[in-house]
Amino acid sequence: MPLSPPDRSALLALMPLLGPDRDPEGVLALVRDRWLACIDEVQADPGFDKVRAALIRILRTELAADPEVRDALRGAARVVRSFPEAVMDGDATLLLARHPAWVGLCALELAKWDRSLAPNPLEWAITLARVGFSVLIGKADAGRGEVLWALAEEAESVGWYQTGRQLLEVASAAPFADPDHAVQVRLLLALRRLEDGEPEAADLLEEVARSSTADARIVTHARHVLAGMRIRAGDAGGARYWFEQALASVDPDEEPTIAERLRSEIATLDDDGLPAPDREERRLF
Repeated sequence: MPLSPPDRSALLALMPLLGPDRDPEGVLALVRDRWLACIDEVQADPGFDKVRAALIRILRTELAADPEVRDALRGAARVVRSFPEAVMDGDATLLLARHPAWVGLCALELAKWDRSLAPNPLEWAITLARVGFSVLIGKADAGRGEVLWALAEEAESVGWYQTGRQLLEVASAAPFADPDHAVQVRLLLALRRLEDGEPEAADLLEEVARSSTADARIVTHARHVLAGMRIRAGDAGGARYWFEQALASVDPDEEPTIAERLRSEIATLDDDGLPAPDREERRLF
């Protein structure tokens, strides 16, 4: 018997412990306590792929030497590989349990356990997820960039930040069905780079900030972040420039609160052109 709904929920709540620099002992304790159910769950057909991904990660990293685990992971690989056939009839209800992004993430986790499963793990993951997304959106093909972005967002939503960051990097160079999505992903990647203290973040942010085709909110957000960076660097002139550029990209009739916020932030620059010492930086959106 696979896991019960409460046990699935408990495992999902523990997924951040499987992220980088975290202690997975809490997940291991649950797996050991529900051993047979977890062995059944990871290879359940159709199963729940978000739960499956968590189990694949903990089993392949902590318990892969166990023959029972190896058999279960091979069973999981069969279920994941058969995903396109399972959704071929266009039944979107299956995707309530088998989210396409998590099917793709399962494929990536399985390929880390056994590279012979796919010569190119990323392409395998994209191919699987793309089939599911095509059913969801009712189109023959989902954009490659959008698929990678979906995988990245799902990974980051459970604290798998390293996986999410890697997928965002690949997505930023991929073709998108919607050009606005491409700029949005570059903004997200720039913010991740900024969080990680990487100097390349500024160049990518400026690329987004100077875009003439991107959605106004995306451009405004990038310009606002650049203004904050200039304040932290002690460059009040640069901060004023980017605040004013941000204000210029806002329609005050549609976004009156944002426009007023930016005017207020410009006003906080004191007479010497330096930021007021009690200024607190907050997110614009």
